[in-house]
Amino acid sequence: VARLSGVPVIPCGVATSRRRILRTWDRFMVALPFSRGAFVWGAPIIVPRDADEARMEAARLAVEDALNAVTEKADRLVGGSPVAPAPAEASSPS
Repeated sequence: VARLSGVPVIPCGVATSRRRILRTWDRFMVALPFSRGAFVWGAPIIVPRDADEARMEAARLAVEDALNAVTEKADRLVGGSPVAPAPAEASSPS
């Protein structure tokens, strides 16, 4: 969508001091009442409209790394331990 629209991707992360991390594929966080929170964003990531497959993969990795970094920073700001990303599933041959 960023490539087609020309709009940059802004990586954002959020954390709260009191939370429950669900055992789902995305490790969804449920904020608990009376928590302190932090919302962190990173530098825009621009995906050129003429990006080929290699450039798209590089942009995907840049977005993934940026999202992990801002989420880790948000975790540290509220005094929580960073939540590690879920391991990538092994791709099965088609």
